[in-house]
Amino acid sequence: MLGLPLWREALAQQSRAVRWSPLERRVVVIPGRTLVVPLEEAPPSGEEPAVAWGSEPSKSRLVWFTVSTAQNLPVGWLPPVGLWSAEPRAEDGRRGFWALLVEADPRARGRPLRIEGRTVPTAWVVPPPSSIDAARLPPLTGAPAARATLITALAPVMADPFLRWRASLVLDRLGDPPTARAQASSDPVDMLARQNEDRWRVAIDTLSRDDADLAADLVARVSVVISSPDGALLPAWSLEESGLGALRDELLNPDSNEGRRASRARAWLEADAPAIAWVIDDFGGLSGAGSLATVAIANPSRTHAVGSLAPEGDAARNPTRIDGQACAVLRVARPTRTAEPGGPSRVIARAGGWTRPLNLVGAGLPASPPGLVIGPFLEQWTLASWRAGAPVAAPGAHAAAALLTRATDGPSWWLFIECRYPGLAAPPAEVVRVHAGPRDGDSTVLSVGPGAPDGPPWRADTGRWSAAVRVPIDRGADSVLLGLEHVRADEGRSSWPRAMMPGQSRGPGRAAIDLTRWGGLGAND
Repeated sequence: MLGLPLWREALAQQSRAVRWSPLERRVVVIPGRTLVVPLEEAPPSGEEPAVAWGSEPSKSRLVWFTVSTAQNLPVGWLPPVGLWSAEPRAEDGRRGFWALLVEADPRARGRPLRIEGRTVPTAWVVPPPSSIDAARLPPLTGAPAARATLITALAPVMADPFLRWRASLVLDRLGDPPTARAQASSDPVDMLARQNEDRWRVAIDTLSRDDADLAADLVARVSVVISSPDGALLPAWSLEESGLGALRDELLNPDSNEGRRASRARAWLEADAPAIAWVIDDFGGLSGAGSLATVAIANPSRTHAVGSLAPEGDAARNPTRIDGQACAVLRVARPTRTAEPGGPSRVIARAGGWTRPLNLVGAGLPASPPGLVIGPFLEQWTLASWRAGAPVAAPGAHAAAALLTRATDGPSWWLFIECRYPGLAAPPAEVVRVHAGPRDGDSTVLSVGPGAPDGPPWRADTGRWSAAVRVPIDRGADSVLLGLEHVRADEGRSSWPRAMMPGQSRGPGRAAIDLTRWGGLGAND
């Protein structure tokens, strides 16, 4: 009977230790830093655990990390990040997790972390280098405005404790602009961000000592910034984080070895997309063979690749060198046949051993009574949609559409445009630009809407505005090349028939519209 109370006490201590279990299987400790230890479960209310390095007690603090979704953010290339904060207590209904803040006294180096008497697997590592060796990486060159825009885009990423490490690597490669760096602080969110960044830097340094070229390949890919065809500097990294987490854990694992680390790093690199291709324009300037399809191929790797473009079923043409983390723009005559009867026209983009079929907009969209419906408008590319090769339609609150029709009293052609906007009392200062003519040649640009003071009249209704504009088409022409872009007050942009990249000039790609089908007349006269 005397053993029963002791048994109960032991069970109670075991239960308390489980409640204080770290979320990570092994905590990686950097001497002199504050260790942030996320916990698996919510701790007992009002309790503080006993924390020690070995047998030496250590000060600790319990905090609740919470994240909320930012509202009314402008549409951007990078996904929106959460707004993180650290509080002394949890708030109902908010996402988050509990964590212990523990001072990692350098004098305790080598000792295990103990929480409520339970030993936590611990790996002490040396403090990481303050920056990476950028000599092996492609230079991030660009106009001052492009560099400034990139740094601005990275500012929200720098505030996210789980993403800052990527942005910091990019800033290293840019030469570390002083205004872009966050200063060390006692804010727990900053401590968590610095811990994740430090761990990544240690992981990279470990791989670099094993194989400097492999480490450079990894750094280039996780901090990839592509120079777009129009000179914008755009982060182009994979948004899949789970594989990266496993890779980092392997690189930090003290029980790993050079072979295992190299194998895991190569596996991650091989799983990432070796190239990305997209159609800029389906009907470029005329060549001797007819209209040209214009395609861009991005090379996210550290070294150059050979790219090419050809109609489906044809051998590769116009081989072009694509430098590391750069884009090349290639053009090829549109296919005169399709692989399948009635199927779409395709071109094949290639980079090294990688291939990607790309569908083209059909030739000769018929303008027949009562008119050709133009839409849906496609949102400007984002990192997520661009890497997936899947543009998305503009959201319903910002939807736009148009109707191309012929006047009843003559050969003129008109576009009737309608755009929605979220429930404002008056329409915002936005505009639709109509591009008539080849993107690579002489074209006319007409601006329509509340943001075009010199444009044609427009009419506002609740939640939408509309306008009509005459399209400059020569009498007797049997076709016209058209592209439309909707530039919104919320900094978003959508377009037809192709999505546009940030900073893209000369408007969207064009669609070829057949004007000979109106009323069976057979000609535009």
